[in-house]
Amino acid sequence: MTSPTVTYDPDVNVLYIQLLDAEVLETVELAKGVYLDIDAEGRAIGFEILNADVSLLASVPALPGKAVLRDLLKPHAA
Repeated sequence: MTSPTVTYDPDVNVLYIQLLDAEVLETVELAKGVYLDIDAEGRAIGFEILNADVSLLASVPALPGKAVLRDLLKPHAA
């Protein structure tokens, strides 16, 4: 497992937090402007935050202390 990396592009005001180096299978919108990239094994690869200003980051709800990714995504399943 690689160490997480954080990149910010000020030209487009986008923050990306990469957790794993893997191919994205699916991207799920967690909140307006907040996206989760998932690989074929269901692992979280990274988060993309659009318009990454303080007001948007403050609006993202905190995850429970222990959460299973598949349980968090159930409402988003098609």
